[in-house]
Amino acid sequence: MRTRGHLRFCTLAYRPGVAEPALDGKTILLLVEESSASLLLFVSPDLDGIVEAKDIPYVDGLLEDLAARSALAPTELFQHVSRLSLGPIVTHQTGTLCEERDYLESLCAPFERFRPAGL
Repeated sequence: MRTRGHLRFCTLAYRPGVAEPALDGKTILLLVEESSASLLLFVSPDLDGIVEAKDIPYVDGLLEDLAARSALAPTELFQHVSRLSLGPIVTHQTGTLCEERDYLESLCAPFERFRPAGL
């Protein structure tokens, strides 16, 4: 449950080797739940440099799916990705942060807002 004045966030990491722990992965996606009706997706600008070529179609498809589902059921999607372990993509970190503009901007700074193709 989201508390007033706080935002929930979740990061997803890319982990190419099945045996690698999630903490060894590279963070590729940040999700910020602004409200129960709004989920923002931010992606690493170095996505193509982080993800191995063989996994790029999978990751691209996952991003498109997350974007579509975030418009339909953001709260349910946030809960799902907060416990994700799907192929090379795993939940890396979850938490709550203050709705302070400077802190939110610093959290999002290394990422770019994800916009699906065609939008």
